[in-house]
Amino acid sequence: MRAAWSLTRNGKADLAQKRIDAFVGTAGYEDTPTSIQDWIFQFTGDLTRPYYERLWEGLFEQLSLAVQKDDFGRFVAFYD
Repeated sequence: MRAAWSLTRNGKADLAQKRIDAFVGTAGYEDTPTSIQDWIFQFTGDLTRPYYERLWEGLFEQLSLAVQKDDFGRFVAFYD
C-alpha cells in the first residue's frame, strides 16, 4: 500500500496500479477496492476494527472543526 500510495502521489498511476493488482490476490477482500483512495480507506478500516466507526466519527468531528480555522489550507497542503 505504501508503495502504491507513493507512486500515485508522484504521478505514476500506472506503476501504482501494478502494485495494487499484485496485492489483490493476497488481500482477501470480497469487494475489491478500485482506486488508491478506496484501498487506503479499506486498509485503515481493517486496521482499526472493531473501533472503526468510533474512530472515524471522531476524526470527522475534528475535521469539521478544523475546516473552520484560518490555517486549514496550510494543514491540507502539509498532509496532501
